[in-house]
Amino acid sequence: MKVRLLYQFLILFFGVSVIFSSCKSKKKLTSVSDTAQVSQQIEEEVEENKEKEETYYKPEASTAVKLENYFNSIASAPSLTSANNSIREAESMFNSSDAPVLIIFYAAGGKAEYDEPTTINKYLNYLKDVKKSINRVEDYTLDSNGKITELVLFRK
Repeated sequence: MKVRLLYQFLILFFGVSVIFSSCKSKKKLTSVSDTAQVSQQIEEEVEENKEKEETYYKPEASTAVKLENYFNSIASAPSLTSANNSIREAESMFNSSDAPVLIIFYAAGGKAEYDEPTTINKYLNYLKDVKKSINRVEDYTLDSNGKITELVLFRK
């Protein structure tokens, strides 16, 4: 969320600086309609950048949903074979079966308390054993290949 706000601020700052630099090259604005055109141009640029930003975040959301779907299918698998197949599919999203998984069990005042770290393989097998998924995806880190290198979950 902080990155998104910073990104919006930089876009706004860049847009304003471009307009001021273009205004310096002109002698002066001649009418109110020129000012209206400039402000309309800024609004259009901000809208375009918001659309680009939103498309950037959509893949992250779909990845989190996909992970949570795997967690639920593993926990509610009708058979051991089905659960193991889902585990293999879920692990393919990670750069390694030893990718760290951190689980936040308490958060207040900007501080979080974590369970003991585990790996994705151990976590998925735990879901298979207890047959319920009680965590949601909070955050994750991707490598250059788009594979998850670290996963942070939050207890529901």
